[in-house]
Amino acid sequence: MVDIVFPVESDDGTLTKDSALSKWSYFMTEASDKLKRRLDGGKRYKQQLEDAGFTDVVETRYKWPQNRWPKDMKYKELGK
Repeated sequence: MVDIVFPVESDDGTLTKDSALSKWSYFMTEASDKLKRRLDGGKRYKQQLEDAGFTDVVETRYKWPQNRWPKDMKYKELGK
C-alpha cells in the first residue's frame, strides 16, 4: 500500500508554515477532518492491517520529493 500523507512536510526547512502550499495543506487537512474523510490514512495503515488480523506487518517509509529541487542527486532524480 502507498499513499501521500497530509499535511505535506519538508525535512529541510524549505516549506515554511506561512507558504501557500503549507497553508493549503493545513486547510485541506482541517476540512477533511470536519467531513470525517481524513487525508492522513497512510499513517494508520499498519495498525489497521494488524487490527484486521494480518501478522508480521512491516512499514517502510520513503522520502519522495515532488520536484527536481533537491541538491542530493538521488532525490533530484526521484523528483524528476
